[in-house]
Amino acid sequence: MKKQTLFALAGLLALTTVGFGLINHNATEEKLLVKTEKNVIQETDQNLVPEVFKTIPDFVHGIGPRFSGIKKSEIDKITSIDAFLEDELIQHMSNIKSTSITLVLDEKLSTISAHGSSATFTKAQLDLLQSSNYSTNFSMRVDFDERDPESGHIFDSYRSPHHTIVPEQQARYSDGEDALKLFLKENCQSVLINVDPEQLKPARLYFTITKDGTIENLKLDHGSGYPEVDKKMMELITKTPGTWLPAKNSKAETVNQELVVFFGLMGC
Repeated sequence: MKKQTLFALAGLLALTTVGFGLINHNATEEKLLVKTEKNVIQETDQNLVPEVFKTIPDFVHGIGPRFSGIKKSEIDKITSIDAFLEDELIQHMSNIKSTSITLVLDEKLSTISAHGSSATFTKAQLDLLQSSNYSTNFSMRVDFDERDPESGHIFDSYRSPHHTIVPEQQARYSDGEDALKLFLKENCQSVLINVDPEQLKPARLYFTITKDGTIENLKLDHGSGYPEVDKKMMELITKTPGTWLPAKNSKAETVNQELVVFFGLMGC
């Protein structure tokens, strides 16, 4: 009788062990399935943005002055249009009709201008240039007759280079421009997922690096066409992990400098 009871208990224990084994096995499979599904979802989310960046590889494509920078110390030495034009072009000029120096304000040519009629700048043109402060944007336009080097024919032509007056040592991000671009690009991923690259526009974000290395006067000009992207960029530029080193003049004194973040599609 005792032997039968022992055999019965042994059988029951074996069945219980098998039962628990099956339950644990099923639970493990369920956990693995859930874990796998989570991994798939995470990988999918992470793969959405790289696809966007394949279409928009240079989402943040520049950080610096608005136009081509020219140092204040160089401005003080300029006397003619030669400082703004290529030597080869100057050789092909047969007659200069007019020249003008015009300040660019709020992205438009202003009424603040000085004119001349030769390669050498007038006193009014030199005064306008030399009295302009750092971060001043201006256009130098020259209308002239140009001789075609092959045919010798003469035709009307003009050039209108734009420049920004910059300090001798420009403001810079402590970790470098590439690191700043990467920070902005990576942290803007969440709002770029639903962006249609064909609808994205060239955008510019202005800000001033003060003498103390702080950011002021943050403003958006020509948005990207996606308000959520513009808002995110404005938020990120104030939360950069590094620091800003202020600009310096020729006397090594710190000065304010306006910079621009160019993002979206490449534009002027």
